[in-house]
Amino acid sequence: MPASHHIKHTLRLRGLVGNGLHNRPPQYAGGKVSPGTHNSCVLPRAAGDSMSLTGSLSHRLGSLEAEQQTAICNGGADNDKHILEEDCFRFDHPNWDLKSNDRAADLEFEIEVDSLVHGFAGYFDCVLYGAERISIHPKTLSVGMFSWFPMFFPLRHPEYLRRGSVIRSHWWRRHDAHKVWYEWALSEPSPSPVQNLSGRSWPISLL
Repeated sequence: MPASHHIKHTLRLRGLVGNGLHNRPPQYAGGKVSPGTHNSCVLPRAAGDSMSLTGSLSHRLGSLEAEQQTAICNGGADNDKHILEEDCFRFDHPNWDLKSNDRAADLEFEIEVDSLVHGFAGYFDCVLYGAERISIHPKTLSVGMFSWFPMFFPLRHPEYLRRGSVIRSHWWRRHDAHKVWYEWALSEPSPSPVQNLSGRSWPISLL
């Protein structure tokens, strides 16, 4: 009889990637890693309900400025079917070379109908292992998804945009020894200050 061979496989499970962009930095040595790839996208949106939620944050955060620079999880948001989402950040795991997980992206959206934009919705699509995936991306939404929702990144001042106009946004994922944070800003239709600069209003502790 042929000799019996036992092959040991190691599967490293990372914490899930977080609503919206990506806030899980650790890397592991050896074995397979899940998730394998993680893609995020953002979409301009009008969000009255989301603005009500961000307004309620000022009581907890201590100032209107802080709540205007804090993203929130919003499960009740409807996508704007007239604007196509744009890919923002991509991460591939494992990261054997320990390349920086900081990211920067410049995204431009053409407005197809007159719109009032309050901020951006953030989504992710994640390949767990092989053909298995989990997604809140509008095009690849996982069937029965109920535990992960889009993030809403508010603008300090809503922008009214005419059909055919452009909104140009800028995104950064940054970190230091203790935390990860996102920054975002507009350059069109009018320049805006960088929101959540240095993570001053919305830091995410490193895990």
